[in-house]
Amino acid sequence: MYIKIISHLANKVIRNGNLKDFFNVVEYHAKTFKKDKNYLLVTRLRRNVIMTNLKKINLAYSRISLQDMSDKINLEDTKDLKFIITKVSKYL
Repeated sequence: MYIKIISHLANKVIRNGNLKDFFNVVEYHAKTFKKDKNYLLVTRLRRNVIMTNLKKINLAYSRISLQDMSDKINLEDTKDLKFIITKVSKYL
């Protein structure tokens, strides 16, 4: 069962790049992740979801505002996005 959860998380949610789906899956399976002591590891995958989104946006737009990017990634605050962009810009 645990393999199916991780497989779903990796194949569907992270590759899709939807933060809402990611948090829904993590929240739904939180007890399993905590029991297996992998909860922190799984929550760190958030960065991969955001990077996937940023790569898609980078390919699609030559110019886009931070607010529009935040809306597309489903982030609540543009300050959070600024920090994330500085962290992941070397991977884009």
